[in-house]
Amino acid sequence: MFYVLFILLFIIIFMLYQHHRERHTIPFTLVLVAYFFAIFSMMIYYSRDAYYYNVIKNYFYLPDPLWRYLFFLPISRFNVIRLINVASLSIVLASVCFALNFHTPFTVKTIRRAKTAIWIYLLLQLLIYDPAFNIRCYYFLYPAFLGSRQFYDAENIIYILTRSGNNLLVLLSVLMLLVSFYHSPRIQLIRYNFLLMTVCFFTLSTLYFTFISRTPSFLLRISKIAQSYYFWYINLGNSIVFYNIFPFIFIVFLLLICYSLYRLTHISHQINAEAFEISKQIDATETTSKVFCHYIKNELLAIQSGLELLPAAVNPEKALQEAKDRCEKLYSRIDEIHKNTKTSELHLIDIDLKDLLEKVLSPFCAETAGIEIRKNFAEYPVLALADPVYLEQALTNIIGNAMDAMAAKEESAGIPAERTLTVNLRYTDDWILLEIQDTGTGISENNIKKIFTPFFSSKPTARHWGIGLSLTYRIIQAHEGKIEVRSTLGKGTAFQILLPKITQIFTEKRKINGK
Repeated sequence: MFYVLFILLFIIIFMLYQHHRERHTIPFTLVLVAYFFAIFSMMIYYSRDAYYYNVIKNYFYLPDPLWRYLFFLPISRFNVIRLINVASLSIVLASVCFALNFHTPFTVKTIRRAKTAIWIYLLLQLLIYDPAFNIRCYYFLYPAFLGSRQFYDAENIIYILTRSGNNLLVLLSVLMLLVSFYHSPRIQLIRYNFLLMTVCFFTLSTLYFTFISRTPSFLLRISKIAQSYYFWYINLGNSIVFYNIFPFIFIVFLLLICYSLYRLTHISHQINAEAFEISKQIDATETTSKVFCHYIKNELLAIQSGLELLPAAVNPEKALQEAKDRCEKLYSRIDEIHKNTKTSELHLIDIDLKDLLEKVLSPFCAETAGIEIRKNFAEYPVLALADPVYLEQALTNIIGNAMDAMAAKEESAGIPAERTLTVNLRYTDDWILLEIQDTGTGISENNIKKIFTPFFSSKPTARHWGIGLSLTYRIIQAHEGKIEVRSTLGKGTAFQILLPKITQIFTEKRKINGK
């Protein structure tokens, strides 16, 4: 267990250094710190008595110089017991707070009441298990109210009840975290980060149930007649073989966690590098596209003017009208691209994404026959701080592509095919999750990494220029959001968008400050 402390310390430092911007880093680090001090305080308690030398050697594997230092450490046993109790109960508190920090079905008011009740419950345990309070209770109750045997039986009942309650709270924390992981967004980086914390939390909870849950405990045996007391031992269980090999098993688990941390960091850097490369390509094409669009616009205007001046006898009316219509459509498309590539600032306001999606989907519902649009929206308002104009454009690009993909699938099959567009919108943890899923042709693995690249399109360039998704990527990125795509060729594509969540309290404060 001595070497477990070093690995825990490494994980704490690594989490703070690599993931300091994550919302869950501080609560999770507090859990790790509580485990660190729980193991360390128990190590001090056993080191203060030569009777436990074999435990120190065979279980904690503490070096002799450090054991001698802790043996003569100028700190009372009472304070060591208090440190053990505080550390052990801090694990319970930190575990519950960490689990409640994620998205749960409970209301804010219910969570606050639960935290208050847990605080009171744990503070009562600190008082009950305090050695000085234990002595006063014994002197007060014995022999007027309880005999010595009855007093220790009562202590045993209290110990069983509190230990069961603490174990139940930690177990509920594990279950809540597993449920939150199941409902977490399928964004790669967030998913890996969540998985790491879930595995690490589950591993630490195993340590708690097998070792630390035996504290706090009544560690005094008191004699009122002799005006003395002696310290009891912390029971480590009956299986000596298990406790001899358990530290090594736990070290293996912690090393796996360290490897997971390394993999998470590597994936994070890889995703950031890919995002930077896409952003760089978008930036590089902006100047070129502006010049290109400006030049083509002028050329189309000249062609259109020339066609209008031609004698009707030379150019039939039908051909003339088709040419004019084609020029107008081409001009309209290029003018839209030109406007979209101008440097603009976002004008962020509080909007309900449900209303925005209804506005975006309304034209598609009227124009597309035979396509079922399923809207799975949360019953509550889904508030976001966003630019409605730009965000509407980004969503229109995605939904328009989805409609084209489903139409293309039906044309290629030659028979009616399932044409369903599913739009999911809900809160999840710190984010707003928007998922747009179609049953279209899908995207091949070779193309799926290129879809945000400017001017890339797997469709004919007469209809698709490969600009829409690159602009969509830039818009979501400008909103401090994330976007990922999952697709199966021949079955369909799903775009997942995460936008930062704002709370109703924050919204009301902003409105008050605005006034």
